[in-house]
Amino acid sequence: TLAKEMKGQGEIQVVLEQSTPITKRTQTFKYGEGPRLVMQVIEAVVPGSAKDFIKEELLDKLGITTYGWRSNDLSGLPESGWRTTMTSRAMVKFGTLAMNKGTWQGEQLIPEAFMTDATSRLVYTGDDHVHFGGKDVSNQGYGYFWWGVDLKVGNKSYYGASAQGGNGQVIMLIEELDLIVVHTADDNNTAYKQIIAEKILPAFIQETNVTISNAVE
Repeated sequence: TLAKEMKGQGEIQVVLEQSTPITKRTQTFKYGEGPRLVMQVIEAVVPGSAKDFIKEELLDKLGITTYGWRSNDLSGLPESGWRTTMTSRAMVKFGTLAMNKGTWQGEQLIPEAFMTDATSRLVYTGDDHVHFGGKDVSNQGYGYFWWGVDLKVGNKSYYGASAQGGNGQVIMLIEELDLIVVHTADDNNTAYKQIIAEKILPAFIQETNVTISNAVE
């Protein structure tokens, strides 16, 4: 049966056989199945299994022990892009790792060049629908599993890169302010990024201005 054929790396073989090639002319941005291909590559190139490699080389080194990671029903590999659970503390650790360009406690866990690209807008997806956005959120783009937007505060915009899950799980980096915003929620229709722009950033910008003013005096 097809289900048996898609076990392990047979999944990606079936995907390639049942889809048409993507060319420069036909390619478009589509949020969806890409992470599953990445997990297949990890499984193919690392020693041992992808699951053990991610645990030993990433989660254990970050000190993340409380988490849930479901397996893909077809391939048996860890789900990639969704269906993981972790604490807010673990989300802060991932945010710190990304803000530090893949470095954790002096060790380069993820290549710096990859993290720079991941949190950049490699493509612009347009402003027709900015997920969790609002009137002060624009210029949505996408890197490697990170979304990028401009967050407007007054007459100035700050670039925010976010890793995000459904129903309001967000890790937002605002590098210019050296700020990481992490929150969890249970509502997929709230304008979380608008709240960050409108409510959270002004507090940190005001604090920064006060500090600079006091230093001058």
